[in-house]
Amino acid sequence: MHEPAGFSIGKLTGFIDHLRQQDFPVTTGDVVQCAETLAGLDEPDLLLSRRVMRVLLCRSQEAWRIFDQVFQAYWSPQQEIGAERRDVVEQHDRTARVAGISGTTGQESELYDSIQGAFGGAGRQNALVRADYRFLNDRTAMKRVEMMAERLAERLRIRTRRRYRLSRKGKRLVIGKSLSESIHTAGVPLRPWYSSRLPEPPKLLVLHDVSHSMTFNNPLLVRFTRGLIRRFRDSHAFVFHTRLFQVTEIFRQRTLERMKAELEHNDGLWLGGTCIADSLSEFRKQYGKRILTTSTRVVIISDGLDSNDSQRLARELIILRRQSRMILWLNPMLGREGFDAQKQEVLSIRRHVDRLLPAHNLESLQNGIRALC
Repeated sequence: MHEPAGFSIGKLTGFIDHLRQQDFPVTTGDVVQCAETLAGLDEPDLLLSRRVMRVLLCRSQEAWRIFDQVFQAYWSPQQEIGAERRDVVEQHDRTARVAGISGTTGQESELYDSIQGAFGGAGRQNALVRADYRFLNDRTAMKRVEMMAERLAERLRIRTRRRYRLSRKGKRLVIGKSLSESIHTAGVPLRPWYSSRLPEPPKLLVLHDVSHSMTFNNPLLVRFTRGLIRRFRDSHAFVFHTRLFQVTEIFRQRTLERMKAELEHNDGLWLGGTCIADSLSEFRKQYGKRILTTSTRVVIISDGLDSNDSQRLARELIILRRQSRMILWLNPMLGREGFDAQKQEVLSIRRHVDRLLPAHNLESLQNGIRALC
């Protein structure tokens, strides 16, 4: 069967309604996206159409698990997938896992290669950038995303040795350069040169939550933090759960293996519970005067699950904000379906930081990078 029977916008709209009845969080816009993607394929059969729709319409682990059954019940209620077709499906799934893109968010390598044009040529790269790290089941894909997160952080600033650069506009005239250039215009400096000060590299303070609730997120976020700390000389890193630990030099280890070894050998770093307010207070009392300046950008990486009183956390954030330039809070729970971003604890944090952003995939971390610049 080279094309689903009665395949049309109306039929596709009916399928979207059918998914809504099964509690799939799909919208009318998904109809347009599915139609445009399928139209860009060469003779999509029922199998490829199902796999395309699964990628575009599944946004949770449960949706991914039951999608095939729901699809079959709507498009071919009287027909079951035969043994030969099941073998083809299983072979495709094995290929996807080996290629390094698999999991509950629907990123499968051969499928994204097939519909690469429909996604603006991004293909497999877009799949990894947008994939929720917590739901990546393939270890190869996870390692690749972790590496990309570290490189993303390292590209935040290009190191320069000079503090000034020449430009055609500015306030500080460079007389020697302007006069030497005026030889071609009979000694008249028609095109003077100016020097402009290069922007100072930001001073970073990273406070990273390593409590049990962050276990699934930290392989990605630790690599991101390592990229920041290794790129900025004037930066400091602390991790916390119920206590605070300085880990700046650990994150600056030359190899990833040495960094992991030191982290794993420090048993005090890995405990349950989260006391964010206590940790911020400990930092302020022991390190604040030495590290914080009015140009320091503070990055807090945490899911916000705090056993301390929320009012106490608010007071610590207010003090920290007064002593720094800005506070960026990266929360890996914000971008996930089902998380209530309007609950009181989240709103309280939002009021006392400059930016509160998701941190569940590479795309959200890239937005965090932009907020720092």
